[in-house]
Amino acid sequence: MPLFRQSATIARILNVSSRLALQKNVTNPSIKNLLQDEETLSEGKIEHMISQFLDDVYKGTWKDKGWPKVWTDYSISKLALYAHSKLLAKQNKGRNISVNCFCPGFTRTAMTGGRGDRTAEEAAEVGARIALLPPHCLLSGEFFKISTHSLTPKL
Repeated sequence: MPLFRQSATIARILNVSSRLALQKNVTNPSIKNLLQDEETLSEGKIEHMISQFLDDVYKGTWKDKGWPKVWTDYSISKLALYAHSKLLAKQNKGRNISVNCFCPGFTRTAMTGGRGDRTAEEAAEVGARIALLPPHCLLSGEFFKISTHSLTPKL
């Protein structure tokens, strides 16, 4: 972050994420509250969430504890990424640093077995457009997704 803070222009961080990172996929009330309380969100709380998940996996209780049911480990990693992105955006507010997440949607890659609505190149082009928005249009702390005909901030 120190190099980003020294930038003469707006520094940009765009994390590739997934809709699976959305809090609606978590039914555990304490985890949901932790993620929704942006004022008290901290790296320690994010790490605690991950530790709690790993502990629940170790005990074999994760399914009953309200963790995402679809691609669970991937979803948790993206939840942590989004939470950390929100935290970085908050910590760097007013410092000419933009931190956002971007969901390219169902994209044809090896991970999806070659299935998807768009090519990796098409998804990357949209990600590049977000990262290169003019400074007066640049937001921070947002989650962008590709919709059918447009780019939509926040889900």
